[in-house]
Amino acid sequence: MGDLRLASLGSTVRRFFQDDDAQDLVEYAYLAAFVGLAGVVVWRNIVTLMGQHYTNANVAVENIWASPDP
Repeated sequence: MGDLRLASLGSTVRRFFQDDDAQDLVEYAYLAAFVGLAGVVVWRNIVTLMGQHYTNANVAVENIWASPDP
């Protein structure tokens, strides 16, 4: 009985390493993770750049404003 389980376990392990039926699913998961991480990095940079451009535009508008004569 013990030899049967050992043989079954050996064939299961061998089949696990030789079978590549779900390889494309794993590749898609890696691709999705890469796209998600790249999106987070790009979004952080976009938010920072938008804030800088808004601040620069606001300062430029404040600098050209002149107080009216009384």
